Amino acid sequence: MNKKIITILTLIIICFSGCQSSKIKLINYNQSSCLNNENINEPQIISKTIQNNTLTITIEQASSCGLQSEGTIDIINQNTINLDYKYNPDELADCLCNYKLTYKIKGINKSKNYKFQFENNPIN
Repeated sequence: MNKKIITILTLIIICFSGCQSSKIKLINYNQSSCLNNENINEPQIISKTIQNNTLTITIEQASSCGLQSEGTIDIINQNTINLDYKYNPDELADCLCNYKLTYKIKGINKSKNYKFQFENNPIN
């Protein structure tokens, strides 16, 4: 009897460590060069596609000229993905530009209806 319990517990532990869905993580990030600095836009989603379990989402947003950024993501409440970026403030110029930021995120569940934020603010 004890052998069966140990076997069942071992299988449960193995399944939880190997059978869980993929962890959501950023696998690629790309920032465009300055698109324009005449019509500054609020952050908005430009495109969103899911292939297999990988989401590619592009947003357009305004930031200081000279931006050289590194993308980051945070998962909030398992259904909200917060898109963000890090940069060196010493490299920024005193003007604004629109940029396209493309995030490639692995571990997405196609059947889940994710919400998106940019810099902790809802984005559509």
